[in-house]
Amino acid sequence: MNFGNIPVKARLNASIQRSRRLHQIGFSFFKFILFCLISFIIIGTVCIYGMIRGILDSAPDISSINMKPTGYTTNIYDADNHITASLNHEDHEREEVSFSEIPTDLIQAFTITQDPNFLYHHGNDAKQSLRRIIYGFFYNTASSSFGTITQQLIRNNVFNGGFKKSLGERIEQSIQEGYLAARLKERLDKESILELYLNSINLGSNTVGVQSAALHYFNKNVSELTLSECTVLAATAFNPSLYNPVKQQQKNAEERKKVLDELLTAQAISNEQYQEALADPVYDRLQNSSYNTTASSEPILSYYNEEVINSVLFDLQNELGYNETQAYNLVHYGGLSIYTPMDASIQSIVDEEINSLKNYPDGEFSLNYTLVVSHPDGTTNTYTELDVKTFYQSVQHISDFHNIFSNEDFMNRLIQSFRESVVHEHDTILSETINTIPQPQASMSIINQRNGYVLALSGGRGKRSDNLSIDRATDSMRQPGSAFSVLSSFAPALDLCGLTLASTYYDHPLHTSSQSFTNWQETPSMGYATIRQGISFSLNTIAAQCMSETVTPAVSYDYLSQFGFSSLTAEDKSLSLSIGSLKNGVTNLEMTAAYAAIANEGTYTKPIFYTTVVDRNGKIILEKEHNSYPVLKDTTATLLTDAMEDSVSGEDYWKEYGITHTGAECKVKGMDIAGTDGVSPSTGDHWFIGYSPYVTCGIWSGYDDPNPTEQSTSYYKQIWQTVMKRIHQGLSNPEFLHSGNLESALICSKSGLLAIEGTCNHSTSNSIVYTEYFEKGTAPTQYCNRHTKVNICTHSNMQAGKFCPINQIEEHVYLIIDPKHASGLPTEDSNYALPDNLLKSICTLHHGSEPES
Repeated sequence: MNFGNIPVKARLNASIQRSRRLHQIGFSFFKFILFCLISFIIIGTVCIYGMIRGILDSAPDISSINMKPTGYTTNIYDADNHITASLNHEDHEREEVSFSEIPTDLIQAFTITQDPNFLYHHGNDAKQSLRRIIYGFFYNTASSSFGTITQQLIRNNVFNGGFKKSLGERIEQSIQEGYLAARLKERLDKESILELYLNSINLGSNTVGVQSAALHYFNKNVSELTLSECTVLAATAFNPSLYNPVKQQQKNAEERKKVLDELLTAQAISNEQYQEALADPVYDRLQNSSYNTTASSEPILSYYNEEVINSVLFDLQNELGYNETQAYNLVHYGGLSIYTPMDASIQSIVDEEINSLKNYPDGEFSLNYTLVVSHPDGTTNTYTELDVKTFYQSVQHISDFHNIFSNEDFMNRLIQSFRESVVHEHDTILSETINTIPQPQASMSIINQRNGYVLALSGGRGKRSDNLSIDRATDSMRQPGSAFSVLSSFAPALDLCGLTLASTYYDHPLHTSSQSFTNWQETPSMGYATIRQGISFSLNTIAAQCMSETVTPAVSYDYLSQFGFSSLTAEDKSLSLSIGSLKNGVTNLEMTAAYAAIANEGTYTKPIFYTTVVDRNGKIILEKEHNSYPVLKDTTATLLTDAMEDSVSGEDYWKEYGITHTGAECKVKGMDIAGTDGVSPSTGDHWFIGYSPYVTCGIWSGYDDPNPTEQSTSYYKQIWQTVMKRIHQGLSNPEFLHSGNLESALICSKSGLLAIEGTCNHSTSNSIVYTEYFEKGTAPTQYCNRHTKVNICTHSNMQAGKFCPINQIEEHVYLIIDPKHASGLPTEDSNYALPDNLLKSICTLHHGSEPES
């Protein structure tokens, strides 16, 4: 750079001046930034203060807060907007107890596990609050067990609108919770807060408060609970659904051990008490919630409406992030309007027919029994009908007694004998309830297959006495028997494995190392039979061979999962899937929904019990979306429907052999009906699942205590037929929707190949020639290879030779049976089999001259 003739001193002064100017500019900029930062902090602080002040000012007035759940009536509406049930909070059952009635073990179990510093903080605890904020921020949900006990009490009973979805709303609610918790501590002592909390906490199975839970689970007052029983309730409180002591016993037991561990660590119990509680078979004393008979002022809901409530509770928690207590409070006290797809006229028909005495065998019933006995040492025992059953089996040495009675006097004598065996001198009977339940029982589900709407539901016959009684349509797991075969074997065989309705297997008993597969009909096996016949006649042997040789249990399991069955286990991945012999069983609703998928051209839709939920301000808070997806190709669904139509109204080709279509009693005049029957002989489960172009209907019937029964009974099919007949009265028959991607061919039933005219339909062929339908491109192109035509000399009964008189020659058609089948038990086809030496020898009675004309 050229500075020319500028003196050095001048150049230095200029440089210093520039440096000073830059320093002044930098310092001024720093002061500006500092000023902005201080201003921002001041303004931010003022804004935050104002925001917090506004949040606190908008918080409910602590002096007017009622910590007991109160609110507005929730109404449930049918499809025509008529009220079918009202949840009136004033009538709702609430069992409350004073603090002095709550045992110390229960208080410690809750405080030590839920809020260890409860006795020392002033309503808020930094560690608990941080835990809740982190969980709520990352998971966008609320847990009723997060936060201090005081905060939980406020959250569940003041903010019963639930957990907020936006970050701002979550922050606002958390601040108000902390503020109100501190204010509440100023107004109430610790005992009062804990009493309110323990009287309002949700403990699963629709129980609110520790007294209700004690009565429901152990049939005793909370004051009588043992340490072991207290820890069961404390474990349940963490998540009443996940740790329900009846439905999730193993998970509750794991959580209960953690509760006991914390009590031991806190020195609230001794090691001896700890070991005694761990060894206590406490779950054996749980009351069977299926038949809880505790008196209640709560309105008894129908089976349908109880499922509506369960569905709404589930979605409030899983879609909107409510915790279980908040969801319960909102549904029961929030003044909601819940709209459902229930068809009142169909529901009325179902209720009438399921409960009509004339539809069932006469006079049988089961015992529902509870006996609570107090002993001089202060312990109590609760006995149920299961104990009566065990008593009778041991005394009479009868192992197959299944709690079924036909004589009330005999039942009462048995109860008296049992009572005398367990109640001893100085014992006190605290309570005893005796009820009878009509048997056999039944359940029914009706679904609109096009949209998944559940139109009607019945969970059992007889008067419903409790909202917690078992719903046999949605809760009861039963063995589906051969009603499973279409779903487990034949559907995947047609849909994925390249088989057709004309594919054949050999109908004869199948034996494996662990199981035998035979048919329910007490007739000789058919021999070669098509998949269509396997469906029409419910042939277990065909279903089992189809899975064994073609489908495989793994593929079947995957399809069944897609059909919506949730209770299958890894142990079920066996050939037993083909005949519906499962570890746990399935529900009526699951079966009906699965067949509704076939009726809906192969598309499964999860059953829907409500359409919209509106809060008391008219805002829609839940709107049920259709959860639908394809399970089968439309061609597969059409073919299965066609085969199941045969099951109901097919021609009786095989009546002469004593084999009949299993759904013949379910015909509805003037309406297309497709369906299938199922029987599980070992458990006495009977099913018929069928559908029309309008609805899918499933019925189950059997004994609550699984009981082997006669397979020939058909009363349940008559109930199904009557219900469907009444539902469809006056409706036109639009016929089933059929895929356009089909072709047809004239088939021989013994080979599944193209029929040979004059051979396959010969009077001696033991075959049926009929028109079968196929997905385009899958119809056979080869002709029957299982029939052969032979000329027989009637004089010698040998193959006719060239010298046999023409008038002594008869044309005969024989079946060619695979040697691996020919050597087994005889079947109907065995009578038509080609004799071993027939083609090797010619008539020896006629020889030497031309036959006479």
